[in-house]
Amino acid sequence: MATNLPGKSYEYMVGLLNQNAGVLGPTPLSIETMLSIFWEETFFNNILQTGAGHAVGFGQTEPAEFYRFDANGSLSGLAKAKDYLVYNLPRRNGKVLLGTLDDYTAVRVACAMVRDLFERGVKSKRAILNAYGGVGFKGTQPAHLAKSGGREGIIQGMLDCESALVQASKPNEIMAALKKARDFNQDDDFRQILFPQN
Repeated sequence: MATNLPGKSYEYMVGLLNQNAGVLGPTPLSIETMLSIFWEETFFNNILQTGAGHAVGFGQTEPAEFYRFDANGSLSGLAKAKDYLVYNLPRRNGKVLLGTLDDYTAVRVACAMVRDLFERGVKSKRAILNAYGGVGFKGTQPAHLAKSGGREGIIQGMLDCESALVQASKPNEIMAALKKARDFNQDDDFRQILFPQN
């Protein structure tokens, strides 16, 4: 399911990420980094990937990787030891999630994915984002990602967005920061969804 409008307000997404700040804690990624990922991937929509893939949630995480931190899995020892397990995940059939993720869990799996990369030795912010974003992936993918530097350009946009979000406090500043990760031109419509209280 594709969407051209934000799915959730900015404050709601910050709240979900604050609930999972402990998972991110040791990594070099911040709440603002995760907001930039969620914005670039889905405009804050908790959705299934469109097209040929199986990714899910705000951050388009791959269910095939969930075994690393699934609280019901026998292979989640590192996640248990380091306290980034994810509870109540739907069952999976290989790469396919047999169910949906609620908003909290969709955020937690993305944070757990980042944390797992960090705990397995991917230490720099850019390296984690490159791994998360599939830089170097050679399989079937959309043309804009397959071209040279396609995924790297997206990662740079996320980093630019993160830097701008750290400095932003007003709705217009936040919207300008988000545009660095994924542009939009329906400012009035987006503002009503992102900042409904204003």
